[in-house]
Amino acid sequence: MEIGEDFRKWINEYYGDRADFILGGMYDYHSVYQSVLDKYKKLTNTKPKSYIWMTLSPDKLLRNIDNTPENVATLNEWCTKWFTTKSPYYNAYSWVIENGSKGDHLHVHAVCELQTSLHHARDLKKFWKKYFPNNELIRKDYFTKTFSDPIILNDKLEYMDNEKKGFHENLYPTGFGVSYGF
Repeated sequence: MEIGEDFRKWINEYYGDRADFILGGMYDYHSVYQSVLDKYKKLTNTKPKSYIWMTLSPDKLLRNIDNTPENVATLNEWCTKWFTTKSPYYNAYSWVIENGSKGDHLHVHAVCELQTSLHHARDLKKFWKKYFPNNELIRKDYFTKTFSDPIILNDKLEYMDNEKKGFHENLYPTGFGVSYGF
């Protein structure tokens, strides 16, 4: 069995003083080789980061969230509790509460580095409904797009800056938004 230079270097760094013992065991026993190789692959796996872009915007005509101080405060509380450093879904996030070009339609934009997407949509909508039972997220009200390109990530982070929106600019910034990890 021939092991690569990167693999040998990793063994020396990971096992330290025991590296020679591990290398000897790898040559003598296939099961030791397989065990060390599996650990190497697991710990050096460098898959690309996965991001999700979200727009949470109840239908303006059917389930609009009116721009009132109470609704802004409730939406800010929802965002603060959903997007948290303890989230099982995100490693990093950035969110902003917006009010639309006429200032009459509260909604949220967020971009997050995904840790897992398992049950994400279900749990988010369920948590949203606790705060906004009359403004549920149905069909296109919950819009998401996943991607891995860092250029798109940068574009989405810039989009959340009201002054860089151009014709998509909100009537005025709400002043509510948080970024963590970006």
